[in-house]
Amino acid sequence: MNRAALRTLVVLAVLSVICIIALQLFWIKKSLNLKDDQFNHRVHVALNSVANKLIANSKTPIGLDELNRTGANYYTLDFSDKVTVKHLEEYLITEFRNQDLQDPFEYALYDCNTDSLLFGKFIPKLDIQKIEQISLRQPTKDNFYIGIFFPNKKPYLRDDWNIIALSSVILVIILFFFGFSILTILNQKKIETIKNDFINNMTHEFKTPIASIGMASEVLMRENISEFPQKINHYASIINEENNRLKSQVELILRTAQIDSKNIKLTIEAFDIHDVIIQNVKNVFVRIHEIGGKISTQLEAVDSIINGDKVHITNILFNLLDNAIKYCDKTPEIMISTKNKGHQIQIAIQDNGKGISTEDSEQIFNKFYRVSSGDRHDIKGFGIGLFYVRNMLKLHRGSISLKSKLGHGTTFFITLPLKE
Repeated sequence: MNRAALRTLVVLAVLSVICIIALQLFWIKKSLNLKDDQFNHRVHVALNSVANKLIANSKTPIGLDELNRTGANYYTLDFSDKVTVKHLEEYLITEFRNQDLQDPFEYALYDCNTDSLLFGKFIPKLDIQKIEQISLRQPTKDNFYIGIFFPNKKPYLRDDWNIIALSSVILVIILFFFGFSILTILNQKKIETIKNDFINNMTHEFKTPIASIGMASEVLMRENISEFPQKINHYASIINEENNRLKSQVELILRTAQIDSKNIKLTIEAFDIHDVIIQNVKNVFVRIHEIGGKISTQLEAVDSIINGDKVHITNILFNLLDNAIKYCDKTPEIMISTKNKGHQIQIAIQDNGKGISTEDSEQIFNKFYRVSSGDRHDIKGFGIGLFYVRNMLKLHRGSISLKSKLGHGTTFFITLPLKE
């Protein structure tokens, strides 16, 4: 899948999820509004019945002035004439039960002329058998109203909330799997990119030595080459050097595969890490000297004996020195220093190369990761050297970190435990 198709897929998937969420919110709101309308209708029917009963009990023919809903859960019955309220509580409980309004409510009588509360009571349960005959304070003048308040209106929406909660859980699960799927697709795309980069890098790495070996072999197969023994030796040495180069590259890939399979075996022995550092410096000295660079050491650690696999420790240091040379865009200057930190030895390899950005620093130890240089292949490698270094140090109970600034070089810090 190419990048444009992947981007289109992600955008369409995100839009689909947004539409699902929008529909979910729309239906939730619609459901709540519908339930609220039903609640409001039942209350109006019940209060109308209560008003009719109160009017029927009155001695004079009067009418209900107004039934208002002044809040989400507050209603008023306004009367412009005196109404007998002796059985008000009984009527309220009976009519609410008839309309399946089973939750607690409060009711009160207000005198509009004096703006005072005549009577108020909270009804926790709609039990018609336990109503006490209360002598309500009857309004002495016209113009009063009855207020009814439902403090726990939410329970009326209980069934809908259960459905909403269930649908929300399902939506969260869908979103989780959606996110997981997108991450999987992006991860697969990343793996595909890494694989292609690795194949391209490996092809580039192998092409040069193979071409050199082929060219040297063709020269050695000429009929008159036996007359030039110096040339035979020269081209034979080219074949040998390129063969060793191919061998080292193959060994690096095999070592990485061993780390992945956790099938690597270490040959642990006690040795002086300073000796390994000095030997690595000798190995790269000629290479640095040929390009006018310099390498120096500052081995200040008093205790430098460690337990480890000498071959792998040598490879670790060589990888870091090789990177210091390869990633230098000027005449290389490398400094290797050591010092003791508690019961450990710290090795610092400092260079004056290109430096590493913060973003690359966080990923540079990942397998196959290489600092981006566009489509150029001016820097050789597979992107597995530092992966090998980090994992091998873990097997030695060590660690690696770096400090770098673009254009000002990089310093790698290796920490290894000393011999017990």
